[in-house]
Amino acid sequence: MYICIPFEFENSFLYCSEDDFKESRKHDFIIGIYYFYYIETEEKSLTYYIEKYNEKIILTNLLTKDDKNLVIQEGSSFYNGKIRITIQENTMIVEEDEKKYFEGTIKNNLPNGQGINYYDNGKIVYEGNYQNGFEHGYGTFYFHNGNKEYEGNVFYGKKHGSGTLFCIFSGEKIYEGDFTFGVKEGYGILFENNIKKYSGLFQNNNFHGFGILFHKNGNIKYKGRFENNKFHGKGTQYNKDNKIEYQGDFSNNLKHGKGELFFDVDTIDYESEYDHNICIKKQIVVIDKQKYEGDFMNDKMCGEGKIYSGNEFLIYSGHFYDNKYHGYGILYDGDKILLSGMFFNGEFQE
Repeated sequence: MYICIPFEFENSFLYCSEDDFKESRKHDFIIGIYYFYYIETEEKSLTYYIEKYNEKIILTNLLTKDDKNLVIQEGSSFYNGKIRITIQENTMIVEEDEKKYFEGTIKNNLPNGQGINYYDNGKIVYEGNYQNGFEHGYGTFYFHNGNKEYEGNVFYGKKHGSGTLFCIFSGEKIYEGDFTFGVKEGYGILFENNIKKYSGLFQNNNFHGFGILFHKNGNIKYKGRFENNKFHGKGTQYNKDNKIEYQGDFSNNLKHGKGELFFDVDTIDYESEYDHNICIKKQIVVIDKQKYEGDFMNDKMCGEGKIYSGNEFLIYSGHFYDNKYHGYGILYDGDKILLSGMFFNGEFQE
């Protein structure tokens, strides 16, 4: 958003040599929605050719020529009935039809320091620091509706360093953390409806490295390693009540390798009731919290493993396939062996 000519302020005037001005034709640049793509000199005047959405707008006689230099007096305002450019005390303002498109400080004819860029509807595009014509330093980008898009560190027009992203509709914070050249990279926190969704490492906008995924109630859902948004490596899964469901190895979002699975099993038991001294047996369902410890393949118990009851008594030791006893195994009843031999698809083979 700048006039790309090597002017310098001196005694309230802007100066540049004619040779420098001709050389400036090599520098294309953008002011708001305008693309300045060509400049030429004439004997007594200079002409800016400006393109807006393929519409050519011509500004003439913006500069006058003295014996050696092309001169703009500071405080001048140039207007062709459509576009106005004002320069005052190292500040440039670009307007069209009384709509402001840029206002900020310039140095060496480039935005340097604080500046504001505007949409066609008058709302702010960017507000913050500039360096050599680029958004650079600390600043804020806005959506077309006026809501914040990003606030934080900027490196030559790119989100770079620490910053915060916002939702276009609600304005709520959706990400807070590190960026590298416009992408989430490093440590960050992802939000959903103002609640943490993920906290951990990012690579190329993906969960990658160690991180924590959260349930909607705020409790931890998964804690461990990620690769490209998937559980991969060592990790622990939790239910919504913050109790461990699984801990061990993952591959491509699936339980795969060594691990421990915690689950509930409904068992049938009986309790006694007495009616007029007559004992009545009443059947009840008891939930036994069991644990599997062993091999997993593609999210299922597969290979060698053991199942323990909630009170840590061994229930079964042997081979599994597709979450069932399969192959050689031993079934226990307390500290006694109940069955020993081959199982097929969960059934003992006599």
